[in-house]
Amino acid sequence: MEHSSNIIHLPALNNSNEYLKGGEKREAKDDLLGEAARLEAQYGRNAYSSYLRQHRKRPGKDQAAAIGRLLGGRVRADDGTMQPKLSRGERDVLRAIRDERRDWSRKYNQARRLKHAMRLLADNHDDPSEVFLAFQQVFPRESLGEKFHETLNWMKRFALEIHRHEQDASCKNAGGDS
Repeated sequence: MEHSSNIIHLPALNNSNEYLKGGEKREAKDDLLGEAARLEAQYGRNAYSSYLRQHRKRPGKDQAAAIGRLLGGRVRADDGTMQPKLSRGERDVLRAIRDERRDWSRKYNQARRLKHAMRLLADNHDDPSEVFLAFQQVFPRESLGEKFHETLNWMKRFALEIHRHEQDASCKNAGGDS
């Protein structure tokens, strides 16, 4: 079993057979047997896969919670919930991880847009005054307006950050040579 995460994620299969007809019941049971086989291939035979094989249905909430505790993870109950429920601390940790990933994703997307914009601007070789005149002719009703000033301010702050990092690196290199 993977040590970084002891949560067993299973696809949600509704195993409430009351509404299923004969062939569909067999198909749902076959799905559970297939799931048990996949779990055993990945984690080895365990209490949950054995339960699925023996009963050909998911355990109830209480049984699922007990099996989950035995396995040190979580398993899906017959009502579709994962058991045992996460503690407040576990939910807080997962929320913090989700928030970190969201923050990283936002910053990554901004860095990717910056790289793309810089690559496009680097391809501009004409004099900026000529490009500005062309802009006014091509887009007569549009102004550079607010976005231009926001962009320019952000680029200035970014340039200062680059300069600061270059100075820090040169100071470290100068200090290491002595």
